[in-house]
Amino acid sequence: MKGKNSNMKKHGAAVLAIVIVLVMILSVVAPVIGSIVYGAPMSGSTMVKSGDTASQQLPLSKEPKEIDDGQFEITASIGYDSKYIVGRNTPFKFIVTNNGSDFKGELQMKVYLFESSERYSSQYAIFYVPLELSKNATKEVEMTAQVASITPFFTVSLVNEKDNAICVKNFSATAKDPSTVWTGVLSDNPAELVYIKKNDSYYNQQTAYYYSASGVEYFDTLYLDSKTFPTDSSVLNNFRMLIINDFNTANLSQEQKDAIKQWVNEGGMLIIGTGVNAKKVLSGLGDITKFTVSDEVANVSLENIGDVLVQNVSNFGSVAISDAKMENSNSLLEQDGKVTTSRVKVGNGTVILHNFDLGKSPIPNIGDIEILLRTFYENENPSIFNLSHADNYSYNPVSDWAGRMAPEKGSMMNIIFIIIGVYVIFVGPVLYIVLKKKDKREKGWVIIPFVAVATTIVIYIAGSSSYYRSSIINMVSKVDIENGQNYAKAQIYAGLRSGDKGSLKFTADEDFDIDVSEMDYGEIYGDDEVCALKINTDSASEITYFGKASWDLNKFATEKEIDMGGALDAKIALKGDTLVGTIVNNTNFDFEDVVLHIGSVYYKIDNCMSGETVDVNYKIEPVNLQNGNYYNSYDEIQKLFGVEDGYYNFDGANEEYFTKYGRTSILGDMDDTELSKTTSADAPISMKIYAFNKLPLIEGNKYINGKKMNEMAENLFVMDVAVALEDNAEFDLPYGLIGPYSITDEKGDSFGDDSNYIYMNSEGNVYCNFALPQNVNLELFQIRWDNSPAMASVPEIFNLDTGEWEKLSQDEITDFKCYDDDSGIITIRVKVQEGGEIEVPQIRLKGGKK
Repeated sequence: MKGKNSNMKKHGAAVLAIVIVLVMILSVVAPVIGSIVYGAPMSGSTMVKSGDTASQQLPLSKEPKEIDDGQFEITASIGYDSKYIVGRNTPFKFIVTNNGSDFKGELQMKVYLFESSERYSSQYAIFYVPLELSKNATKEVEMTAQVASITPFFTVSLVNEKDNAICVKNFSATAKDPSTVWTGVLSDNPAELVYIKKNDSYYNQQTAYYYSASGVEYFDTLYLDSKTFPTDSSVLNNFRMLIINDFNTANLSQEQKDAIKQWVNEGGMLIIGTGVNAKKVLSGLGDITKFTVSDEVANVSLENIGDVLVQNVSNFGSVAISDAKMENSNSLLEQDGKVTTSRVKVGNGTVILHNFDLGKSPIPNIGDIEILLRTFYENENPSIFNLSHADNYSYNPVSDWAGRMAPEKGSMMNIIFIIIGVYVIFVGPVLYIVLKKKDKREKGWVIIPFVAVATTIVIYIAGSSSYYRSSIINMVSKVDIENGQNYAKAQIYAGLRSGDKGSLKFTADEDFDIDVSEMDYGEIYGDDEVCALKINTDSASEITYFGKASWDLNKFATEKEIDMGGALDAKIALKGDTLVGTIVNNTNFDFEDVVLHIGSVYYKIDNCMSGETVDVNYKIEPVNLQNGNYYNSYDEIQKLFGVEDGYYNFDGANEEYFTKYGRTSILGDMDDTELSKTTSADAPISMKIYAFNKLPLIEGNKYINGKKMNEMAENLFVMDVAVALEDNAEFDLPYGLIGPYSITDEKGDSFGDDSNYIYMNSEGNVYCNFALPQNVNLELFQIRWDNSPAMASVPEIFNLDTGEWEKLSQDEITDFKCYDDDSGIITIRVKVQEGGEIEVPQIRLKGGKK
């Protein structure tokens, strides 16, 4: 019996030793395994309070108690006229005066990250600036913060070097809905332009009628000066439209000029009023587009203005106009042989030049003059005044992929698992058999723990050289480039993980502004407030995350202008039904997995290295619209990249497959797969070029708590290319490439342009406008609008000669002048049942160059 108990003890000791060493080994490798591929957190995140500032705060519904012993005076300017748009970058300006002893510490501002509820804690961020202020000194402090919640006040604190708040002030502000549409006016004489606010009343009334939003003012006009004008485009994005009139733009700082240029390129509409002040107004805008202007001023009648307003304005006399011109502009209004209003496309935006002063007589005195202006602006960009309610959820595939980590580089994980396997076999059957044969089983009490410790040391040494033993950052970027331009704009999204826990301070060698709108905020139970992060707005690229568990995912975003070292030049034409041309890479970047996309067609080129020229010769096959829906299009992209096996087929530690799958996911999810469209009859057919590159765009090292991080990078470059119609050759655009440039219902409301399908909430007609190219010899067009059970009538086309609707033929239409309104626009319609969904119609075009 005694021998049996002794054997049981020996077996028990062996099993216990195995369990102990496995636990020790797993404690070493678990963080590594957990971060592979998608880097799932090892445990749930637990937020903690940070510093005295957090502990002083009360629930969001209560205004924090102020601390004021008279030593400091703080005044604040928040947003614009004490208003801010939720979710937008908002400017803050504070003036601090020190009436007491010298101060050294921080000026902190608390910004809530989202709304609190009965169940969840309120999370907030601290934006701060280091501040030194001697006795009787005054200093101006500026910050920019994205305010993601509705709050009636902002709390500003002066915190000394001991982290004690010695002055706390609350400043009120009015939160505006994320859908708010602001117009900015920059003028030395804003009183002359107060009539522009009449358009706000008009649009707010329209909004109340269609959206039952009575009392909610979504539209507003704000008046700016050189001090309140933004210095970066992210803040200027608060405005849909910017009007500059009777203002010396040369007095703007270079940062303000650059902000206007970038804002226009990204889609803003810039309105310029000139007249006798043309040179003054245009003096600082030369970087946006090329202007020419002389001292000549002419007086012309107001007849054409009256025609637009449908009223007699002869009693207002004439208006003084300048001879200012914009390069490559198109005339919108002429009078007495002179252009009075013109426009030009700049990037994704528009510049409209009025040759008259918007604030000088007789313009402000003309009744309903604001209608004339909004008519111009709506015609150029119908969506500029569209109210599109912001979605609470916005999926960003580029940001999403930043949170995913590639498989372990090399074979280190395989080696670790081999070591574990050898250990288990040795301490199990091998050791047992050897010791039993030699009748030395009692030696197992010594050998097994010794081998366990030795194996753990070997595993630790092997694991310490793993790519994932250090903190890691994955930076995924979307880079918008323009054909033939040397510079590009990058939107960079970062996902970072660390084995450290608690407070994680991220810093980088290169300075860049940090945007935390992409951060994932967990729902933390409790009544307390929680400080989630702290951002230094004075020293860029510094952010501290609080209360983090090991290998939690943390995100941020930034933007950067990239010097490409040269231009990517693409010249693509349509010859018959074939895309032909060249792509010349004069940049410093090697491009991989280049994809051409037009309509529902994708064409892949393997690589286009720096200095290389790639020929394009691709025959377009007719495409059924069904290939343009989300899933089928995604499948097509997967085939291009050779990852049809999908998400789980990473074949061990196959980093190459991970890269291919990641590029498929980014491109497939980002691309909305909608048909191409021409915005006007004289606009070219457009296609996109996508290209990938792994060169880090943020230079230098990145650190967590002062320790260097390992880094991965993936960049998607995107460029729009105009498809020319080959000289002296016929072209044949099949179905699946071109869709209608506008789709509206009976109320005139536009449908979203992110789908190839139209959904009707209530029964009614859907109107689709196609723009026929005007610079070609068009022989025929043919429209296909596939029948659907949701259609309550047959599709019809409007005949301009008869003024009536007639059945739309699906045959080739060669005699189409009766449908073309002389500007290239044809209109079709169909009645759709309530809750019905139909496909977007498609058009086929055939013709030749004039």
